[in-house]
Amino acid sequence: MPQAKYRVIKRNIENLCTQNQINSEFKWSYTTKSKLRKYKPIADYFFECIEREWISFHVLFVDFQRFDHELRPDGNKNESLKRMYSQIIIHRFGKHFGSENNLYVYPDQAKELRGLDSMKAKLNDNLSSYHGIKSSPIKAIEFRNSEDHLFLQFNDIILGGLCYQRNRRHEESEAGRPKSNFAGYIHGRTGIPDLSCDTPRSKMNISVWNFDSDKLKGGR
Repeated sequence: MPQAKYRVIKRNIENLCTQNQINSEFKWSYTTKSKLRKYKPIADYFFECIEREWISFHVLFVDFQRFDHELRPDGNKNESLKRMYSQIIIHRFGKHFGSENNLYVYPDQAKELRGLDSMKAKLNDNLSSYHGIKSSPIKAIEFRNSEDHLFLQFNDIILGGLCYQRNRRHEESEAGRPKSNFAGYIHGRTGIPDLSCDTPRSKMNISVWNFDSDKLKGGR
């Protein structure tokens, strides 16, 4: 998100919350029949921001059931998760926007990501190595609490719906109709026909990347 658009987007989200009587944290897991009506305008505004090029949205899907953490010397699942965050920071966020902008990363505050904020120098080095960006554009990595941060909630609604759709949760016998309907709606708004297929790497406004490696259990 460009810094110049931060205030207007934040104000518009706050107005949507007021109009739809959302008085506390909103997130995908809270989606119910009664909240679906309230959440849909927020999803619509998200995609409006993408269409206006006020927001870029890039998703890295990782099947952690097949992720062989034992290949790490420490077998640490948290280190694997930080590695995935590093991948999307380097090969989407940094690659697309680092050559002409200062970059600020605000991940959700989670114990699994502890230490990510100390990787700024390494990530900048990787941007130089992989993409020839030598200006050290990542200026800060600071954790935020989603309860207090509208943009993490804004992101959670969309990401949660796409993960629900990608994991085919809507096909399960216990799948709830509100989440299934909302996930399908969110998927449709992306314009991406199949979430299991990667979008072109050059796609700037919205993209999907399915992590693939010969080190995944069961192979590629």
